[in-house]
Amino acid sequence: MTWSTDAPCRETAQGAAPCRTEGILVADREAAAVFAVTEHRAAAAAAEFRAAVAARLWGPLPARHRRPSPSDHPARHAQFYRLTARNRIWLARRSLPALLIRASLATWAALTVWRVRSRDAWQATLAGVTEGLRTYPGTRSPISWRTVARLPRAGCPPIF
Repeated sequence: MTWSTDAPCRETAQGAAPCRTEGILVADREAAAVFAVTEHRAAAAAAEFRAAVAARLWGPLPARHRRPSPSDHPARHAQFYRLTARNRIWLARRSLPALLIRASLATWAALTVWRVRSRDAWQATLAGVTEGLRTYPGTRSPISWRTVARLPRAGCPPIF
């Protein structure tokens, strides 16, 4: 059961306690859609959102509720690999300073070689690379070098 509220981030554990006893699992309007995506695709962002909301309201989830690693999930299919490759190339071409584009894509390619195991996934990945290189990625608006310097401190280096 879901409890709809306009301010789920302002709810406290004490405020959520009465709802828990009534069987309410979530305090959010869009949570049901996010959880459906988590179930269907084992999407990492959705799983993280679910864990964060649950931890904030009720503490960490028990181990039996944790999802398998997204890379191991059977919902991975050819379109996933193609779109991931295409979007990675588009993002680098559109958002990174010109000097970092090749380094970022080389790092991503090396990680992809290490991660991808099946022949079908390789074919789809190469199709996405081809599509990403041949098609227009959108208006180029690279991030500043100042942002590039700040990203690793935030845990998001632009090259990985």
